[in-house]
Amino acid sequence: MKYPVRLVLDTTAMLAFTDGSVAVGETIREVVDEDAGYALPHLCLAEAVALIDGERLPLLHLLAQHTHATVEPADDDWEALGLATRTFGTSARGSAVAATTRHRAYLLTATPADYGEMDAVIPV
Repeated sequence: MKYPVRLVLDTTAMLAFTDGSVAVGETIREVVDEDAGYALPHLCLAEAVALIDGERLPLLHLLAQHTHATVEPADDDWEALGLATRTFGTSARGSAVAATTRHRAYLLTATPADYGEMDAVIPV
């Protein structure tokens, strides 16, 4: 079953999850309890893999394989992604913003200042 995406996790939220963040787990649980889903942008997942050790990798797999999770492929609109990358500093953050906008969702992050004045940001 495909669930409507209400939450997008950026790289920092994924890293917080692999560190055992209760806030990330609780936020995901709230989304699941509403019979909705969450998105993991492909570029954010790749960046998270590059930043963690092998012991934490299974937790990323757990996050991505959840029945309410959607792994978002890289955006086909490379120009929009490039502009978002310029605005937000990395292609991973740009893809997180693009997914948040596309789904009209909230963005879960451990670094809310990276997203400026975005209203849809939930800090962890």
